[in-house]
Amino acid sequence: MARAKDQFRNLSGSDKAAIFMLSLEQEYSAKLFEMMDDEEIKELSITMANLGTIDSEIVERLFVEFA
Repeated sequence: MARAKDQFRNLSGSDKAAIFMLSLEQEYSAKLFEMMDDEEIKELSITMANLGTIDSEIVERLFVEFA
């Protein structure tokens, strides 16, 4: 638990956005991508590709933060 807490604290804003987008259903993430310009999509896509495995506790913490 402490490990996930430390990992969460070390996430950048881009990391959090990428995890959030990957956690959404496709129809919702598609709507958000439609609002982004090409550079934002490129940056977010690179971050998404480099994330690796994300612990479910991190995803939960992220959703609580965004709520």
